[in-house]
Amino acid sequence: MKGGCAHLGIPILRMPHQMRQTPITNKGFLIMKKVFLPLAFAVASVAAVPAAQAADGNGFVTVKAGQTSWSLNDQYSDNETAFSWGAQGGYRWSLNDTNAIGFDVGYVDFGSISDSGSGVSASLDGSAITVGGNYKLTFGGPTADDWYFEARAGYMKLTLDASLNFAGLGSASGSDDFSGIYLGAGIGYNITPTFGLSLNYDYHQADDVYDDSLNLAMFSVAAEFRF
Repeated sequence: MKGGCAHLGIPILRMPHQMRQTPITNKGFLIMKKVFLPLAFAVASVAAVPAAQAADGNGFVTVKAGQTSWSLNDQYSDNETAFSWGAQGGYRWSLNDTNAIGFDVGYVDFGSISDSGSGVSASLDGSAITVGGNYKLTFGGPTADDWYFEARAGYMKLTLDASLNFAGLGSASGSDDFSGIYLGAGIGYNITPTFGLSLNYDYHQADDVYDDSLNLAMFSVAAEFRF
């Protein structure tokens, strides 16, 4: 597994534990080690809602699609981008006529980045399970609730799948998991009382990537269904 990879002018990719033989220098990212973070944020966001207000809420399901920019510790100017999509579901409790707070669980597919050269091709896929809390503010319009602002934060468990193909020498693949956090915000418009469209930005980060951090910044368009 030595050879052609070293000539790719890109960051270091270390193979997952299931397939690692020697460090590979090529375009991509260092596969994460597992670092489990507590779910305190999600638990606290639910516990903070008064029980008496539980009846004044609604469930929701959100689907989104957009583009994610991959970068490693902001060391490289040539960030990789990939098509990405996701879905999440949860529940919100109304604090008053315009404010609500709740929790959600979701899945995000960050897409795939790849490169090739010197007889070697490499690809890296990323996806994550998320658990967190969210806040929603409705405002504006004739009925005072046509527009809405959302903020969210929480924990993510991300899986990276790596594969290498060596011309005439076969291939290798494997995966590894690691933990991180995410922060996000969006602005949307209510088409109906139970359906809205929004523009969103979500920032995902995992530290301890062999002393670096992996950053995944996602811009997306989302549709929210409420019930």
